[in-house]
Amino acid sequence: MQGTSNREAAALLFLSPRTVEGHVKSAMRKLGVKSRTALAIAAVESGQVAPGRHPDLSRSLPGRYVPRESAD
Repeated sequence: MQGTSNREAAALLFLSPRTVEGHVKSAMRKLGVKSRTALAIAAVESGQVAPGRHPDLSRSLPGRYVPRESAD
């Protein structure tokens, strides 16, 4: 979610802001990055997120992940 705060992401995903914060911190720790920007770059480089795109979760079903389109 491009430029989305923990509070905004939580509202879109029907989670608490602390849950989102915990997952972001955990991912940052596991990947050894110190910023959300570096985390986003790592997600793009690993192929988990397409560059310049993010799922529009406001249009998805509540609580459901919308996978990115396959490049294959």
